[in-house]
Amino acid sequence: MQLRTHPKMKWEGFSNWPPTWGGSYGSGDIFPIGEEGNLKDVEMLEEDQAELRGLTLTIEHRGNTSSGLLYCDDTTVVPRLYDILRGCLGWSISQIGDLNVDL
Repeated sequence: MQLRTHPKMKWEGFSNWPPTWGGSYGSGDIFPIGEEGNLKDVEMLEEDQAELRGLTLTIEHRGNTSSGLLYCDDTTVVPRLYDILRGCLGWSISQIGDLNVDL
């Protein structure tokens, strides 16, 4: 099933793909929306030492860097999602959304 529509890609019952992107911008810069940009980095977030909670994704869009947080209701999905996304560095967010994944 495509990552963007996978039933496990939910946070608080709502679709979590793509993340909402944010960052520092200057006058005239254009914010990425939805599946714009290319994945540059993925980092694991931890609520505490025992439970993995989510990921930070960093993208590049029109020469600027943005980041977004990706949380999942089912925290067991996070390590698998991390591995998948680490293999997609440099890919467009749209290409990643198209991926058929087994979570």
